[in-house]
Amino acid sequence: MTMRRFFVLPLCLSLAAVPVSAGPTQLNYVLSSAGSNVTAKVAYLAVSKKTATFKDMTGTLAFSPTSLGDINLDVKIDARTLDGGDKWTTDTLKGDSFFDVAKFPYIIFRGTGLTMAGKLTGSVTGELTAHGVTKPVTLAVTFSRAPSEADGKSAITVTGKTSINRTHYGMNSYNAFVGKKVNITITAQMAPK
Repeated sequence: MTMRRFFVLPLCLSLAAVPVSAGPTQLNYVLSSAGSNVTAKVAYLAVSKKTATFKDMTGTLAFSPTSLGDINLDVKIDARTLDGGDKWTTDTLKGDSFFDVAKFPYIIFRGTGLTMAGKLTGSVTGELTAHGVTKPVTLAVTFSRAPSEADGKSAITVTGKTSINRTHYGMNSYNAFVGKKVNITITAQMAPK
């Protein structure tokens, strides 16, 4: 064996033993409709509130516990399943003066950035599409378990809250009776995919 081969062979063997970093591991979840819900609350006649609930939604969640800044949270709400608590409110909210569910059957939130404020709390930035209009929005979120400690084997619930101005989404009717500010809460139970 030549002197050159004597040095090169151990070097090659030592390099082969060095582990190659595969990058952050991404965990994937799918929304479980049984443990998920959406509510939207708005002031009514300046002295009370009206609450609408949505009974059907789908969604996915993907993130890496070691790189939490990037997150993909997609929630698709079926606006046709809206329940306003009584027939008149339900029909009015589904009609063309509000959600116009015949034309715009889905409300969609897509979150792409996560900033943690604590072990279980933070904010997700993204876009909300309703009534055919897309606007940037930030959800204040709470996780049922720390995302930095997630293992992709157990369910995780994400609760997100935000407020929007309904007129920014083209819902301009009944301004004398119905408040413009809408408080939205999305509770999404995510099961490992």
